[in-house]
Amino acid sequence: MRWHVYGTDVATGQPVTLAVDEAHATDAVQTALSKRIIVSHVTRESLRRVLLPFSCAAVVVLTPLCAGLYWYGQNLRQELRSAEAEQTHLAASLSESEAMIHDLKAAGAVLPDNRALTAAMARAAAAETKLEEANLQIAASRNLSARVEADDGAVVSLRQHVAELESRQKQDLQTAVDAALAGSRSRITALQSANKDLAGQIEILKSQLLVAAAKSTPVAEATPVEESAPALPAVTRWAMRTDFDAASDFMALHFDKETLKTQTQSDGTLLWSGISVANASTLRIVHDGAKRRVYSVTLTVSLAPDAPKTKLDENVALIAQTLKTFAPAMKDTESRIARITAQLADKDAAERAVLLTDDAKITVWNNRTGVFTWRIESPGNDVGG
Repeated sequence: MRWHVYGTDVATGQPVTLAVDEAHATDAVQTALSKRIIVSHVTRESLRRVLLPFSCAAVVVLTPLCAGLYWYGQNLRQELRSAEAEQTHLAASLSESEAMIHDLKAAGAVLPDNRALTAAMARAAAAETKLEEANLQIAASRNLSARVEADDGAVVSLRQHVAELESRQKQDLQTAVDAALAGSRSRITALQSANKDLAGQIEILKSQLLVAAAKSTPVAEATPVEESAPALPAVTRWAMRTDFDAASDFMALHFDKETLKTQTQSDGTLLWSGISVANASTLRIVHDGAKRRVYSVTLTVSLAPDAPKTKLDENVALIAQTLKTFAPAMKDTESRIARITAQLADKDAAERAVLLTDDAKITVWNNRTGVFTWRIESPGNDVGG
């Protein structure tokens, strides 16, 4: 059975109409989904196309039959009219013959040996013979008239039967079409509901993947970088211009309170970290014990291309807010974010991008799965080293 699947191509976003030969509408929808088409509705070819040949065949067969019966009835009527005309002519001849016989008989009483009387009698006999033949023809004409009336009744009955067949066929066709449309509408409604449920499940799955990335992957990528860095003496480590109070406000505004924790590092500094489950991101702030100076800020955030667009926009906005808070001297923040993420989209952590501003050194790398790490620290560390 041939189905028409209507939907939207995931890759291009364009509307698509796909013709599929499947036994069931569900199989047609699965075929469309396998081609990365989001299905909106499904239709199948109308039953009118299936039943139309039968209707045409019935009309083609019955039309010549009705025409033949009509022609036969017309011929019978013509023969009946001819017989009636002959009957009228014979009746007139009979009347004339009877009048002539009466006159001859009256004349014969006076002239019995008149030869004319003999001839008249012969003509009268011939007239009687013709009269009998006329009576036979009249009887035959009456039979023919009865046959014509019977044939007319048969034609009328046949026409009524044809009309009943056409009416019944139209009713059956309409009933079948209505049933097919009702079934198609119900199946389309069920498929649309299933598509909505599937889309909701996909969004939930994407959110779960982002949460998993926030809880596992970012920490695994970033922690070795922090720990692998050699411990610097306190006198050679430069603090950032952003103080701890501003960093604390930023952490409280964008990250979940219950995920905040502090760890002591080997050089005596403290690592304060927090997680945003909703945005699949983590923030780690290295500061001194007195909570006056901030040495570095590391933001790990997911920019996976298959994530929901709203989450991607929120994560890009989070990167921009982080740079504006901890590297306020950077200009054209949004354009630089777009350029760096495009440059590192297919790279791994071994290849990094470094940006220098008047007040910060920014190092960016990607783990190849769409999780980007942005480390911000003072540019004085490189000068001091």
